[in-house]
Amino acid sequence: MPNTPQARRSVRVTKKNTERNVAWNTRLKSMTKKLHLSVSKKENLPKALADAFALFDKAATKGIITRNVANRRKSRMSRFVA
Repeated sequence: MPNTPQARRSVRVTKKNTERNVAWNTRLKSMTKKLHLSVSKKENLPKALADAFALFDKAATKGIITRNVANRRKSRMSRFVA
């Protein structure tokens, strides 16, 4: 159990941040799976790729993932689609 007010606050903040990160990472994984499904069906590729790029850019802007991670994943998605 946290003893100091700062430690109590740290527990609250960590819990909130963890919940937010889990939700965002779930969204990112779902979008990646959606893109892979679009590639296998060969339909709506430009729209699926644009949606995935937008979501990864937004996650990078919010600090959920770093800019380099977002760029690396976007690059891999582009190569997968091509």
